[in-house]
Amino acid sequence: MLRYSAVIIAALALAPQLLAWTPPERVDRRPEGYQASAPAVAVDPSGGVHAVWTESKEPGFQDKIMYARRLSDTWSIPAFISRDSGDIRAPRVISDTAGRLIVAWSEEGSARFRYVRQLGDTWSVPKLMFSHHGIFPRLVRDSRGTIHTLFEEMTSSSDIYYSYYCADSDSWAAPQFVASGPADLGSTDVVVDCYDRLHAVWMDWGTYGLGYARKDSNGWTEPIALPDPEPGFQSIEPNIAVDTLGLPHVAWEERRAGYHIHYMRFTGDSWTTPFRLDSLNGSLALVEPDDRGRMVVVWGWDDGLKYEVRTDTGWTEPEFITHTSAAAYQMVRERTRLRVIWGEVHWVIGYSEHSSQGACEEATVPAGPGVATVAAVGSRLLLAVTLARRSQIAVHVLDADGRTISRRSVETAQPGVHELVIGDSLPAGVYFCQVSVGDARLTAKAVVVR
Repeated sequence: MLRYSAVIIAALALAPQLLAWTPPERVDRRPEGYQASAPAVAVDPSGGVHAVWTESKEPGFQDKIMYARRLSDTWSIPAFISRDSGDIRAPRVISDTAGRLIVAWSEEGSARFRYVRQLGDTWSVPKLMFSHHGIFPRLVRDSRGTIHTLFEEMTSSSDIYYSYYCADSDSWAAPQFVASGPADLGSTDVVVDCYDRLHAVWMDWGTYGLGYARKDSNGWTEPIALPDPEPGFQSIEPNIAVDTLGLPHVAWEERRAGYHIHYMRFTGDSWTTPFRLDSLNGSLALVEPDDRGRMVVVWGWDDGLKYEVRTDTGWTEPEFITHTSAAAYQMVRERTRLRVIWGEVHWVIGYSEHSSQGACEEATVPAGPGVATVAAVGSRLLLAVTLARRSQIAVHVLDADGRTISRRSVETAQPGVHELVIGDSLPAGVYFCQVSVGDARLTAKAVVVR
């Protein structure tokens, strides 16, 4: 066991909590007669929130991409950033490590990709990303600051391709092949985990099922078909997230006698049986972990935007974010908050974010199959975990401002005592350690005194 002197330990036992979403905010300021749709959201390293969306006067033809930044509880006057582009679909926005924004989109008619960069208070002229023709680019950034994209190529059949942004030359690498099928593949999504591995998911229009592949230092794995709860019926619009262990979770819309939200996750050995979240109709499901490591699924329908939270004892009952008929487009987690952006039935863009609520108490907390304690020893943070059975351990350490200090993981730990250094040579201050042991989670606060 750990031996130390002058140790300050404070572990926070999480009481049952729900998410408190802020009142819906309107993002767009579209003129009368215009339509705003297909929004996306990003958070920069300083915590600034940014949104983009398409805007048009004619139904079915989106000829502008608009941008706005969140200012406290309101939004800046939208800026027109796409200039000479037209017939625009699926814009996405992302920040680099310096806080500069990149916005990418596809042009439906010509099936080509364009992008712009933020240049202070202005934007660059739109440029082609590469010669490949495709639609629906998805953007993610890894811990080294590299921005990656996954997209659906439009040729004789729709395949999945991957590229990344080269900041020094302001260009994109030649796209790499990821997956193909006997029929079209589409509705792609991609996420990056704590090991900088990419996880991709898509719909297979030949089987009406979902496909998955992962990219690590050895390249992309062979694509696999994910478990299908209703073979022969459509599994569409998958969304993917990863937990603190780097394991993927997928939510999607299943179409059979209605539109229903399903969820599954990878356990490290296999994918779980797909689970239907709610008996009511729903579409465009989004999944993301909250600041406690619990998976949150958001979806929309005629009666509003709803969500459920996966706890250690199961899923919570559905709760509303807004009662306005809406479609959820993107949810992101940066620092300790979730942000969700959606489009409403009357062509309005809405936004909300959450904060956790509930009591905390000092304790050393059982963590599912074991017991975990976090301690500050000098300028180091040490974790001691006693496991009752073979488990996975993951730790995410943040400072008081929500910045990531370190990540550690042991994918397969045997029963017994495990001691990990999860932070070294740290300045004095308060640190929060999110510890996952198997499916159980706790958050611990450790105070470094120099």
